[in-house]
Amino acid sequence: MDKKETERQVLAGLYKYPHLIADIDSFFKESFFSVDINRTIYKTIKSRFLKGAPIDAPILLKELSNLGYSKKDNINIETYIESFTINTLSEKGTIEMVIELQRYQARRDVLDTSKSLEKYAKEDSKTKSIVEIISDTDKIYSKTFDNYFSDSDPKNLYSTMIDAINEIAQSPQEEDGLRTPFPEFNRLYGGFSGGNIYAFVARPKQGKTTLLNDLCDKVSELNSCPALMLDTEMDTHEIQFRTAANISGVPLWYIRTGNWVRNREMVDKMNKAFNLIKNKSLVDHIYVANKDIDQILSIIRRWYYSRVGKGNKCLISYDYIKLTGEKIGAGNSEHQVIGNKVDALKNIAKELNIPILTSMQLNRMAENSHSKGGDEVDSGMISLSDRLSWFASYIGAFVKKSPESLTRDGQRFGSHKLVTLHSRYQGRDAAGFNDLIRRRDENGNEKYVKNYINFNIENFKVEERGTLEDIVRLENGQLTPTQDSNDDNDDDNDVDI
Repeated sequence: MDKKETERQVLAGLYKYPHLIADIDSFFKESFFSVDINRTIYKTIKSRFLKGAPIDAPILLKELSNLGYSKKDNINIETYIESFTINTLSEKGTIEMVIELQRYQARRDVLDTSKSLEKYAKEDSKTKSIVEIISDTDKIYSKTFDNYFSDSDPKNLYSTMIDAINEIAQSPQEEDGLRTPFPEFNRLYGGFSGGNIYAFVARPKQGKTTLLNDLCDKVSELNSCPALMLDTEMDTHEIQFRTAANISGVPLWYIRTGNWVRNREMVDKMNKAFNLIKNKSLVDHIYVANKDIDQILSIIRRWYYSRVGKGNKCLISYDYIKLTGEKIGAGNSEHQVIGNKVDALKNIAKELNIPILTSMQLNRMAENSHSKGGDEVDSGMISLSDRLSWFASYIGAFVKKSPESLTRDGQRFGSHKLVTLHSRYQGRDAAGFNDLIRRRDENGNEKYVKNYINFNIENFKVEERGTLEDIVRLENGQLTPTQDSNDDNDDDNDVDI
């Protein structure tokens, strides 16, 4: 099959399966088409897909006619487009044709480069020094691959620094990224920034799914942006019931069994919840228990391009990082597979410039700590992969408080705590690298302990309840149960205690 026929096959496949543009956009370029009309058809199909507009033969013909195309490159446009409609390529076959076209382009570029090198060697290098010859040929060779690796060149650190800072200052933002519903988290660690992974680690059945679902719902509403929940454990119906329990305050059992209709108070609560639910449309959910990481990436790209639109803000959660269809074998251990999955999630976050929330389980060291009455955690307790620490911009351990901690902290400060293990970004009141608080132990001796944010979970509803710093101030008589938790009296940072 020659290159022109490969180009036609690619266009026919994308005409039939336009959603595949989401899968190839990161590496496929319109310049790979050598025929002008093919480049135009590709740009038209891609533009309509990104707008969510329909694509069919009459529409393509009309758009091409408006651009002045009726017959081009000895091609009858009407007959050419008609050939797309009888295409028998599968989605897999279309991707194979895309890769083949990219290979054609690479070979053509190598051939052109070899001609340039030959010309340089015969004509332009006669008076050059050996250093100049090596440098010039390296430039010619490297330029060939700029079309494939556009971000590979170093950039001067200072040349655009002032412009970048001033550009943001033209319209100051409330947070660096998407604002979260938790004022203390925003104050200490900022919002969820594009291109980054935010990981919440927890022991099994301790509330990490509830936290991620609550964040998706509230962050999407606060920032008026779509959110996608990728769930490896629960199907959509189960999440719907849990979310309804959160919104209504009606216990899950009554919703799952339908018995809420027998209780007048619950009926009133559910009716109020229904009115709120009718106005919600930003959160999507998909059950992905048996899908490997390549399938997950494809789902993310397709959802992003069709639901969000390139360059627009959104939020994605993946609950949680574990084996989901990936194969384990010789030279491919579970740790390696999990590590590659974390790497892939980081790459897709950077590619689309979106924040991704995820979670991972803490190991038995954390289980043993809790069973002995403690709830101290560190990064060594994260299961399976150190790559989470390498690639995540934020890692927080979401811990259900032990009975001892509940007694000491007090019920008003909630059932859970979020202990930050690693944070690359900081909020306006961040403590920096030294996030330690002086607290008296049970014997009255002062020692330094790591600060944490308190949360309360009840019936799948998540509420922030101040920080350890607030607890210490209360213990020291510097804060009363009715006082604001922050000295600056910022209304956004009130703690309900």
